[in-house]
Amino acid sequence: MSTSLSNFEVKRVNNILYGPEVTVNVDRRGLGVYLFEKFVEHAEDTFQIDAATGDEETYGFVNKKCVRLALEMKNRGIQKDDVVLVCSSNNMDSVVPILGTLYINGISVTLDPTISLRDTTHLLKLIRPKMAFVEEASIELIESALKDSPIETEIVVMGNRGRYSNYAEFLQPKAEEDTFVPKNVDDIKRTGIMFFSSGTTGLPKAIEISHYGIIYMVDSIL
Repeated sequence: MSTSLSNFEVKRVNNILYGPEVTVNVDRRGLGVYLFEKFVEHAEDTFQIDAATGDEETYGFVNKKCVRLALEMKNRGIQKDDVVLVCSSNNMDSVVPILGTLYINGISVTLDPTISLRDTTHLLKLIRPKMAFVEEASIELIESALKDSPIETEIVVMGNRGRYSNYAEFLQPKAEEDTFVPKNVDDIKRTGIMFFSSGTTGLPKAIEISHYGIIYMVDSIL
């Protein structure tokens, strides 16, 4: 038998539901190019709204910040496949380092600022970030996690701590920003982002998701 579900036919065979086959032509240029072009396409549309203040930012406004940050990271030696960490609560800027990292084909990973020092230390040793964008409230956590580790990580403060680079420095105008276009990845199956498991049955683990996997997932539901 078959039944209609969300405007397409679903077949039921032995109480198993089979939907239609979906063909997805994955953009093989990678996440950086994919996202950059979407932001350019929707430049005048609203990208995010701060629920507390009502402030709004367009795709175009956020994209300019991402491009400037990407160029500054590149100037400081961040290359493709380097891991860049973001440890921040949700705010209007927390997404910018994530996207900026993808624009230069780095690997983006976020860390919950409320997790324990033990788990933070363990996870930083797993991913070995070259750079970390950290909110002021989490500086001590990251400092302590890196203290007895051989990892060399440049800390960028999303705030006003004087002894580290400041996030605002990364958003200064760049000569190349108007002509910047992300480069294609050389392998669509390379890791694009990482996230961490909950650690329910042991220590948390870093889970890698490829450029291909993310683009396929998004395009298959659009």
